[in-house]
Amino acid sequence: MRTESDFSLSYVDIEGDRLPYIDEGDGPPLLLIHGSLCDCRYWHSQIKSLRAHFRVIAPSLRFYWPEAGAGEANEFSIARHTSDTLALLAALQVDAAHVVGHSRGARVALGMALNRPIAVRSLILADPGLILPGQADGRGDFRERACALIEAGRVDEGLAVFIDAVSGTGTWPRMVPWFRDMARDNALTLLGQVHEPMESMEDDLLRSLNLPVLLIGGELSPPPYPATIDYLAGIFSDAQRVTIAGSSHGMNIGNPRAFNQAIQSFLLG
Repeated sequence: MRTESDFSLSYVDIEGDRLPYIDEGDGPPLLLIHGSLCDCRYWHSQIKSLRAHFRVIAPSLRFYWPEAGAGEANEFSIARHTSDTLALLAALQVDAAHVVGHSRGARVALGMALNRPIAVRSLILADPGLILPGQADGRGDFRERACALIEAGRVDEGLAVFIDAVSGTGTWPRMVPWFRDMARDNALTLLGQVHEPMESMEDDLLRSLNLPVLLIGGELSPPPYPATIDYLAGIFSDAQRVTIAGSSHGMNIGNPRAFNQAIQSFLLG
């Protein structure tokens, strides 16, 4: 059971707080940004494989393990995490990186590209957690229901509500033990995340990005992710697109070989 990172953690000071990250391998910098309830440990299979070709940098975003918590009011936001990841690259003297973002992490990746285009060499967006213009989230108040259960001390029940909403009914009990432990470690982050603004990104703003884009989806990913990838494929007309067979939202765990190969082929040809 993996409760600690299989790779050594380093720390960088950002505005008085320590940001943990994994830094493995040599080659072009590749930044991996995790999504909800995850942290740098989420990318174990990617780091192990891709460090042979890239300098793989995988942070735990602010408030996540090993210093998990809900954060102060209004501190937990995409803007905060975008600023932190850009500051991490600057601290490591990385002028530009290929950036992978999964789920909520894809919003952070897009924020990096929009706020500092020169720092992002390419974008790889896996089941991006975006709100499409003019569309409501059809999953209802699953975030609020999950948080209510977590606050009541029914942590696993709350995590099951959230994970099943993003990955499909019945996913939580089927997840590998180390993933469930990681989600428990980060359960309190949902209490901060539930209050962050859920704003859509303007089409014209996205179209202003002039960089290579790869869109990765899981063959079994539930709504709204397939529609989001369809939408982004229309925005980024030159984007490449890959579907990971036999996998849902956590496709980098469900089929890591195919996921890693998609990244490697996109970046190295």
